Amino acid sequence: MIRDWANSRYIARLAYWSVNRDRPCPGGGVTSDCSVISQTTWQFTSITADFTG
Repeated sequence: MIRDWANSRYIARLAYWSVNRDRPCPGGGVTSDCSVISQTTWQFTSITADFTG
């Protein structure tokens, strides 16, 4: 997992692109604040939550 890799190499910063879109759009479609990817809200962001650097 990218978080584990970054932690094991003492990477100083792990950034996430477009965190505002890390939730499904109600009824489908795409906007600047949601995605068409089937997921739970903040699913991808939770992967990096335990990043310690």
